[in-house]
Amino acid sequence: MLPGLATKAVRLQWKSQGLWFEPGDAVRYQGLGAGRVVRHVTRNFQGRNTTFAVIDFPHRDMTAQIPLGDPGFASKLRPVASASSVKRLLMVLREQGNKLPRTWDGRESYGVVCLREGSPAEWAELLRDYAEARKGGMSITASDADLVRAAIQLLAAEYCCAAEVEFEQAWSLVHGAYEKASL
Repeated sequence: MLPGLATKAVRLQWKSQGLWFEPGDAVRYQGLGAGRVVRHVTRNFQGRNTTFAVIDFPHRDMTAQIPLGDPGFASKLRPVASASSVKRLLMVLREQGNKLPRTWDGRESYGVVCLREGSPAEWAELLRDYAEARKGGMSITASDADLVRAAIQLLAAEYCCAAEVEFEQAWSLVHGAYEKASL
């Protein structure tokens, strides 16, 4: 076997450790959101032949290549939540929210970390907190609006990949739930 090329046994081991995904698998990459593995490519990486998952991110209109079997990269790669889990997360928007930081820069710092490092549950909670703030009459700054849009986008991409629906349909579902919670 060439270095970096995985045998079937190695692929099964990596799959059990969450380090291997097949074409067609829906995955979430930390910081980029949900996408679908469209194919594998093998190329030289750090001096050896390495298999990469080529992932299409429908909400970003982009693809990325993530080296498989490399814990440093692959540890940020996870299966997406199920469609029913995402729908249940939208129910969080109906619950009482937490207070957001009072200053715009405090909200931005909190939101950016949540979106970059958080899970779908944390994105839904961020939306819930913004919906609660809107109901309470808080002014939404341009920065706040960007964070809300990004959270909607990440949850919609998660649902899009899990339910295998078009991104626009998933966006409408999540955005509609947020708008309804904001009234």
